[in-house]
Amino acid sequence: LYNNMFKNVKFITVLSLFNDSISVIESHALVDLTYVVHINLGSNRICSIDNFLFSNLTKLSHLELSHTNRLDHFSAVQHIQPLSKLILNHARISLISFTLLKMFANLSEFDITKVNISLNFVKVLDTLRNFKNLSWLYVMDIRMCCMVAEYV
Repeated sequence: LYNNMFKNVKFITVLSLFNDSISVIESHALVDLTYVVHINLGSNRICSIDNFLFSNLTKLSHLELSHTNRLDHFSAVQHIQPLSKLILNHARISLISFTLLKMFANLSEFDITKVNISLNFVKVLDTLRNFKNLSWLYVMDIRMCCMVAEYV
């Protein structure tokens, strides 16, 4: 996805780029989508997401990064304040910090089914106890790659 590629369609509310063979998203590719509430980037080959990619999307409440995305880090979502639904099923995430996980306290739906993740799962569940709005949590078949000492 290239910078400013949605400049002429900025009033869309749902953006589905599911299974589009996307591997790179430039830092300002979504900047004009200020009305978007739902983005589906599932089934792509995304390895990295710029930390500020979603920062201008103040209405974004539903984000899907499921299936085959291999994210080296997962900090870009820290700038999505109204996020209520986060779908990561079958994703490969190398690193997600507990500080970042705590920022999702307003999620009503969180899907980490079959996620390969480098965290202590017991601590993940302990952190999720503070999610007051969480009504759906999918955690089937989690694969913990390793326990990172910094987060244990």
